Amino acid sequence: MWTHVEAKLVDWEKRFVKLWSKKTENYLDMDREYVGRELPLLKAERASIQEGLGKIEELIAKVRVLIDDLNEDLCRDLSRGHSLAAVGQALLEEFGDRLEEGYGQGRRTIREFLERHYRIRKSASRDLFSLLEEVGTLSYQVDLADDLKEVALVFYAPENEFYPGAEPGTVYQLSGWWKIRA
Repeated sequence: MWTHVEAKLVDWEKRFVKLWSKKTENYLDMDREYVGRELPLLKAERASIQEGLGKIEELIAKVRVLIDDLNEDLCRDLSRGHSLAAVGQALLEEFGDRLEEGYGQGRRTIREFLERHYRIRKSASRDLFSLLEEVGTLSYQVDLADDLKEVALVFYAPENEFYPGAEPGTVYQLSGWWKIRA
């Protein structure tokens, strides 16, 4: 077996030497003139595209600033004058940087805190919670067991509900926690 592999390697080496030792083709004067005419045009088009790209990146940065301002204004409206940073800080003081509850229960706990702390209605707490998730102040982290990380997870409907086409199978209980960043 090793003699076969060695013979293949020697053959590949000879092919590479042959490929690298080939002379480049001779180009016609007409080809050189064409490249001489087209190259400055391509360079000018490249510069124009780079300038346009720079303007697009500038526009994206400005839009990002406007979105951040709108999110800040929305937070102030929903929380009765408090900024996103202040709301995030209040959550950190109340729960720390990690709330050890499941998705639904943690969501309820945080919304109830927002309602009490800022004296807002349920609809405002729901909108404020969504805003906090959108800007990244709140995120739910799923905790997967090591043996499940390599397996494709399939989710099935709960046993007491009927979904056509759903097959009975293993229902994975995904636990996790709420991460709070401010």
